[in-house]
Amino acid sequence: MNRSWITFVLATSITLCGCSSAETDWNEATAANSVAAYQQFLSNHPTGQHSVEAADRIHTLQDEQAWTQAKQTNSAELRKANMRVATQVR
Repeated sequence: MNRSWITFVLATSITLCGCSSAETDWNEATAANSVAAYQQFLSNHPTGQHSVEAADRIHTLQDEQAWTQAKQTNSAELRKANMRVATQVR
């Protein structure tokens, strides 16, 4: 009985630590709000609770970066290319 209780407590602790780590990593990624931060989160938690949202944020940030670059170069052709890529990715 005592051994079962210890096993239960250890298993629960390990599970809770894993969740806490993923949430901490997610909070750090969202605070940084960068492609690199979300990629790091996905490499550590590829199937975690926030993995789909992390991938979506990566795509959004990449789209924003491409659009900013297109506006800075003021190139109509670059804007068209960016729109083609954005529609193909989604």
